[in-house]
Amino acid sequence: MKRTEQSARWPRSVAAALAMVFAAGTAHAGTALTPSLWRGAGDNFNCRVLNAGAADATATIEIRGQNGIVRASHPDAPLPIGMTSSATDLTPDIEGFCRVEVSGVIMSKVRVVLCLRDAENTPLACVTAP
Repeated sequence: MKRTEQSARWPRSVAAALAMVFAAGTAHAGTALTPSLWRGAGDNFNCRVLNAGAADATATIEIRGQNGIVRASHPDAPLPIGMTSSATDLTPDIEGFCRVEVSGVIMSKVRVVLCLRDAENTPLACVTAP
């Protein structure tokens, strides 16, 4: 049985499309949320993000207070391989958590730490994500 010219082109077209998708690479992105911490007067929150991956990345780091309101942010923070970026919240809110959006590296290679620090920036308590 002979194939028509059109049906013979279809497998080549599909193969070419798949090759283009894989040649373009996979875009890595994701979001991480830490558990909440509570603080007292004079304390502050610091959210630090580490890139443990094999490629440079960017991160949007947000510290959110009660009801999810953004209290501090560092948008489009550069996140080179093996380096950290951070944001610090000094506003008087008693509860806070960290939300980080990362692009350029898979989330399993990103470490997020939210620390409650005293007035001298000594960590009192820390939580991690993921």
